[in-house]
Amino acid sequence: MTPPHLKTPAAYVQALEIAHELRQRSSNRLLVPDAMVGIAYALTAAVARGKVVRSMAVVALPLVRKTTVGDLTWAFGIPTTLSSEAYHEAFGLAFEAATAFKRHDFPATSDYLLSTLEVESLSAKIGRYGRATVVQGINAALSDPLARPKEGTVVVRWGWFDQCIKNAHRVGGAGARIGHPQGPAGGDH
Repeated sequence: MTPPHLKTPAAYVQALEIAHELRQRSSNRLLVPDAMVGIAYALTAAVARGKVVRSMAVVALPLVRKTTVGDLTWAFGIPTTLSSEAYHEAFGLAFEAATAFKRHDFPATSDYLLSTLEVESLSAKIGRYGRATVVQGINAALSDPLARPKEGTVVVRWGWFDQCIKNAHRVGGAGARIGHPQGPAGGDH
């Protein structure tokens, strides 16, 4: 059971302050919302293990230590709510896309796109539109100069591809492997 003092507005403000500190220590590689999710998970895990949480320092100090050495897994690698099969399908596609983004100099941050929450987001898109359509939408963003992010913009969320995926769904084409618009079809699973 969560201690009552962690359910107060003051605890939220303190968690937000910790999130901002963690963002600074990460050289701005970490966004505050992702830090908040990581902090919430760390608190929940500590309480579940029976740890007495009188202060946020119980979780903040280990997170600061990890962040200082560049380890952001506490924010990006939280447990998933997806089935193992759905998670692995979406993670495989996310990894394939991240590799293609590097190959095509597409401005995207793999840390975020491979995070648990973003893999869950991609899984929802696969469930809604099918893998082939998602692949086709991502390929459209890779190949169409008008679909690429504006100069200075970096993609950190799969939601950025929503319009390209919807357009692919509308035209109903088959999806190739990411980064290979004319390659073999990825197919729906």
